[in-house]
Amino acid sequence: MSSLQKRFRKKIEELQRIGNQMGVDNPLGHYAYREMIMAEYLGHNHKTSKGNNKTSENYGSDAEDPSDGRPCEYKSMSCKSDAQERRILNRESGMVRLNGTYNGAYTKESVKQYRKRGIKHYFSLWNPGITPYAPLAIVRVDAEHVARQLMEGVRKIQESDDGSTNNNKASVKINPATGQFTLGDGEIMYLYDQ
Repeated sequence: MSSLQKRFRKKIEELQRIGNQMGVDNPLGHYAYREMIMAEYLGHNHKTSKGNNKTSENYGSDAEDPSDGRPCEYKSMSCKSDAQERRILNRESGMVRLNGTYNGAYTKESVKQYRKRGIKHYFSLWNPGITPYAPLAIVRVDAEHVARQLMEGVRKIQESDDGSTNNNKASVKINPATGQFTLGDGEIMYLYDQ
């Protein structure tokens, strides 16, 4: 093993230790580190992933907004388009889409739980090639917009014959130049600034 490989392994071990101290079982798995970073940017209290700290009130939420105590759900995606990336970095006019995938939202009852619990939804866009430790964008997405799109996804899941219950999505589109939403509603919380 080369000295660079050993150094890399040691850094991974250190990140794992720090994550565990913060109550996160696997900070490098399923982009958990992104949730930890989003909580920091938004001033939220990141939730632990330790099983004994999960309750029906907070199960599935990633953080809590200390200003009102409401649970927050974070969704992240990698930037797949140079055009989207350029629009954010240069604040150019045009559409940037952010998606949130809700694997547990495959029944009407599960979607209704999001409404009932008053969860705040935040979508983020990342490009590790530009900045692996900061998102390109974070938006707060209107909860009713999320619920409507997820209910439509439930209808499609129930009509399909493939048996899949994963990948129910909600989407928003923003224009970084104007700060306006062109699909959905919410608030742009953060745009990366070089």
